[in-house]
Amino acid sequence: MLDFTTNESWTFDVISEPVFDARGNQIPNRQNIIRTDTGESLGCHGKKYKITTHSKSVNAVMDAIKLKENELGTNYNLTVNAYDNGKRIMFRVDFPDHYIDDPEVGDIIGFGVEGLNSYDGTFAFHQDARAQRYICKNGMISGVSVSSTRAKHTSAINLEASAEKISTGLSTFVNSRDIWESYRKIHVNSYVAEQFLKRNLCKRVTKTSDFHYNKKQLEALMNEFFSECTLLGANKWSLYNTMTHWASHPESKSPDRESVKRVGMVAKAMRSQDWKAIV
Repeated sequence: MLDFTTNESWTFDVISEPVFDARGNQIPNRQNIIRTDTGESLGCHGKKYKITTHSKSVNAVMDAIKLKENELGTNYNLTVNAYDNGKRIMFRVDFPDHYIDDPEVGDIIGFGVEGLNSYDGTFAFHQDARAQRYICKNGMISGVSVSSTRAKHTSAINLEASAEKISTGLSTFVNSRDIWESYRKIHVNSYVAEQFLKRNLCKRVTKTSDFHYNKKQLEALMNEFFSECTLLGANKWSLYNTMTHWASHPESKSPDRESVKRVGMVAKAMRSQDWKAIV
């Protein structure tokens, strides 16, 4: 059964129109993507750009899921969020029947697929199979990618390849139980957490040899770490969930852009030697 929710319209039609300069001369090799119901420009691109509509991107993921219904089942929920008058969308498909139960009392890790698409060039079509942590099953906190697909707007979406990536993601998710359970057994005190977060999520770019970091961001992350420790204990699992909470709860005028940026930072942090050293 498919349940569906959305925050605003995202299924509107779009067309490509030529671009003109202030004198009325057509600018070669440029095109303007227009929302037909409002006449609003959603993005200006080069001649190689091919429109991948929001509907097509969502339907591609849903069709890929249907190709793997024998593995995934038919019980899934689709949520679509549109941003900036429909210039960008983020969507998520949750699979309630696929989860790892009770890593901590009242804590559940579920399997899902997240996707992105845009008309303004912010995102190419992007699909991630993800492990998602559910606190009280509210689905508010995203985890790390276990399998992903990306397609530029100059190429077509490969449906079969997307389906295989989702299938691979499910298999990886099922086999990840031992990893997450091991995080619970690794003690992490506040000093270790602070140094890790400072170096990996709060570091400021500088042209000097001095180390600079975002103190306000570190303070917020440490507050979240202490909250997680209260629920889950002072361990690597709490540090992991501190990062994923931060990634999925951006305080920004463009939360979709900020969330994608933060997810990338968390993924990089989890590939770092600093993360591997916490044992």
